[in-house]
Amino acid sequence: MSKIAQGPMALGPSLGYVSTVLLAAVIVVIVAGCTPASTPVQPTATAALIAGDEPALLHVLVRPADATVLVDGEPHGLTPLTLSLAPGQHLVRVEKNGYQALEKKVVLAPGGQASVDGSLVDVTSPSLSIQLLPRQPRVGQQMLIYLTAFDNVAVTRLELWIDDQHVLEEIGATAYYSWDISLGDVGQHVVMGRAYDVSGNETTVEQDLIVAAPFPTATFTPRPTDTPLPAPSATATSIPPTATPTARPTPPPAVNIYYETTLSIPTYPYADYLWQETDLRYGVPMWRLNRADYEASSPAPVPQSYRALVIENEYLQLTFLPELGGRLYRCVYKPTGQNIFYQNQVIKPSHWGPFMPAEHNWWLAAGGMEWAVPVHEHGYEFGVPWNYAVEATSQDTTVVLWDSRDSDRLQFEVQITLPPQQAVFIVRPRLTNPLTNDTEVQLWLNAMLTLGSQTIAPETEFVLPEGPVVVHSTGDSLLATEGKVMSWPIHGERDLSRYASWNQWLGVFVQQPEQNFVGAYNHTTGLGVARIFSPQAAPGVKLFAFGPDFNDRGHYSDDDSQYFELWGGANRTFWPQDNLLLPAGGEISWQETWYPFSSIGGLTYANKAAALYLKGKGGQIDLGLSVSSPLQGQIRLIAAEERIILEQTVALTPGDPWRQQIAWPDDLPSDATLTFQLLDSKNKHLLDYSTRFDG
Repeated sequence: MSKIAQGPMALGPSLGYVSTVLLAAVIVVIVAGCTPASTPVQPTATAALIAGDEPALLHVLVRPADATVLVDGEPHGLTPLTLSLAPGQHLVRVEKNGYQALEKKVVLAPGGQASVDGSLVDVTSPSLSIQLLPRQPRVGQQMLIYLTAFDNVAVTRLELWIDDQHVLEEIGATAYYSWDISLGDVGQHVVMGRAYDVSGNETTVEQDLIVAAPFPTATFTPRPTDTPLPAPSATATSIPPTATPTARPTPPPAVNIYYETTLSIPTYPYADYLWQETDLRYGVPMWRLNRADYEASSPAPVPQSYRALVIENEYLQLTFLPELGGRLYRCVYKPTGQNIFYQNQVIKPSHWGPFMPAEHNWWLAAGGMEWAVPVHEHGYEFGVPWNYAVEATSQDTTVVLWDSRDSDRLQFEVQITLPPQQAVFIVRPRLTNPLTNDTEVQLWLNAMLTLGSQTIAPETEFVLPEGPVVVHSTGDSLLATEGKVMSWPIHGERDLSRYASWNQWLGVFVQQPEQNFVGAYNHTTGLGVARIFSPQAAPGVKLFAFGPDFNDRGHYSDDDSQYFELWGGANRTFWPQDNLLLPAGGEISWQETWYPFSSIGGLTYANKAAALYLKGKGGQIDLGLSVSSPLQGQIRLIAAEERIILEQTVALTPGDPWRQQIAWPDDLPSDATLTFQLLDSKNKHLLDYSTRFDG
């Protein structure tokens, strides 16, 4: 962070200097007055003369934040931005994906200042999906219609029509409508949804629907009491029975809801080439892939329906796929309609994973959050069916997922809780050893993320503690090798916290995670995520990403997409020396909190209450704040330990980020302590963060 000095350069007064300035000003007026607005100005000898004089300041204050600024075709940084430029005429262009670029010519006088402000025009229409539950309803059933929209900025409104009849209008990015199917509804219908974003862009989607007649009346014959019930069958692809209801009446918006549905995902036929073994150390089944036969079959994806469990409140929608390792497949941040997780367009067996030999190895880079247990490198259970149940109370909704309750093997369970009126979900993993022998284990969760994009954006920023990291693996010959320590985020002259500086794949373990949060921010979509955890209970932190030059994407995807992985675990690394000894009858567990946030400019600090962005730049303080639950309170910014330079009463919600820029007082030293405080209505401190301005 540097503060650009403003005012004249340290030159002694002279008549020659004054004359040069006057002559330059006259020439600037002539050039500006005689050049048509549509004709680019070519460099002249006059411009060269001016370029040798005192630099001028250009303030680019175009919204939204984090747009790319180009001056005369050369990129200079992201908005908001202050630049020191040579006097003369410059062409300023501000651009960002999804927006119409803004161009403006500016003429800078020596030692002067100019600004370019305004807003980029959002030209990207939202995407919209319609989900019908059940898909083929009959008379007498209640049908639920779900609308979910996504946008690069924000979805403002959804509308629903059934056969040209307007039946619903809802503010926000999600909506649901309950339709009681009657006899008069039998036949074909058209369900049409429409989504609008903040700029007025709109998208319309239609789905055909056929309502069937009621089932014929059946005669029920009781089973004789002495006839035994058939024994339930168990196969590798079945899901045990669940008490979860298939649908619920539409509740008030402030109440959590949950329901079951199906997702159709193109899937490669790998399941036909799996066989089961058991790892006797844990009593846990392993499924190996006969890759030679699988690849010889020339496999191609076909649509496959997966049972999905959805829970949601007013801020988040969580979708689970029990048949694919019980993964948390999707987390939609409803204020913007964006999904934090990567979503692979196909289910395809990669050649990575924990199984040996290599010709039998596989793993599904399906996306979402998976549970890696009881060994490193994604564990054994990423693609097998899991049990699940829903525990709903007036306080929150919890999804419980577990692999097995058998006493002759290790047992893993994870609980994901969605509290009402909060934009957070709480994860509680637990590994239990009912065996009679102690055993060494690995226990991790792995989030595959893109933060609002189909593929990872170059402008993605990774937020890990500064300091040493240990390299797990890399394809970049300029970095440290496996098992070696290197600095983070600056290594050499590269800032590895920015994905744009990466080449090949890289995986690193944080060596000593002292801070209790990590996260990431996509500067293209404006979407971020924070993970809040106890470093004592879960000291393992790993980051992995492929790098833009990685050329093996076809082994896990069909659309050339990439993502990054953010791991958290009970172990410090994947290596055997960091295995944990789980005693007979013992368990390993912890709790952590995840939440998305949007449009605050980046991530500097986070706790359970809020995510904060604080940066000094060009003599200004850039502040962004997103709370995880509704708050009425106060914001304070204190410099030099006692000087209050901002004090403001606020009313915030998770969908309403707070952003402000403040000029650094000239009478304060540029390296003074800067403290940000967030207090609730009872003056309880929810967030305190201190740093040095270094402006």
